[in-house]
Amino acid sequence: METEVPKGHISKKYWRAKEAAGLDFLTASYAPAPVDCHFHHGFTISAVEMGVLPLVVRDLHIDLHPGEVLLLGPEVPHSFDIARATSGCRYRTLTRALYNLAPWLERALARELNSICRISDRSLSDAFLGSLRSVESGERRDVHLLHELSRGLLSDISKNTLFRFDVRSPNIRAVKAYLDANYARVPDIRELSDVGGLSPRHFIRLFKEEFGMTSHHYLNQLRINKAREMLGMGDSMLRIAYDLGFSDQSHFSKTFSKITGVSPARYLAGVGTDG
Repeated sequence: METEVPKGHISKKYWRAKEAAGLDFLTASYAPAPVDCHFHHGFTISAVEMGVLPLVVRDLHIDLHPGEVLLLGPEVPHSFDIARATSGCRYRTLTRALYNLAPWLERALARELNSICRISDRSLSDAFLGSLRSVESGERRDVHLLHELSRGLLSDISKNTLFRFDVRSPNIRAVKAYLDANYARVPDIRELSDVGGLSPRHFIRLFKEEFGMTSHHYLNQLRINKAREMLGMGDSMLRIAYDLGFSDQSHFSKTFSKITGVSPARYLAGVGTDG
């Protein structure tokens, strides 16, 4: 029996299947409400079961309908303009971590990290959603099918690309490269503005224009995305907290929960959470 999602509420369930190494899953429903800008630690594949999912990437608006499949590269910051939607939506997402890709596919996708792709294919969307439902319900035999489906979809991403997200400002590109190489530290605004050759005030405004989030939020996203990869590869939470520059394991756990909506322990156990 379906339960009505209260207006302005988002119900999210992040989950993992132990047999599906390198794959993360999200099952979500919403009624109109805003969603913070974010990006993922791998290539994401999404399909809608009900309603319309309104994706926003900078000034680009894409309405994802049932029968369509959306692919996003890991370097694409995006949000969902739920306030623009007229009704609720239920959708499912699979994130395929970069470390889980076959070498040939990793090489092919190196040029697609900032791609946005939409494929209109009802049978493909139904097969993808059906496999996600099956794996979530405990039917692990469909894990292999999900690997095959995701590999096929990712292989065709360049043929169906709608848009490529690029950082327009060379100053902010320099800051992004610096953050990507120094995510285990917490550079302050003065340091980052110096890297970009900008005044602190100009840097703050320009970074938000480019990414839809503050540099601090971007940095935390980088760190938690890396943490998800490290958890998937078996690293301990204490080691992850130390390697990623968190003050302690508690600080890491709180940041992880704030960004993903699930604690690292529950994420590692493959148990989702609603919120």
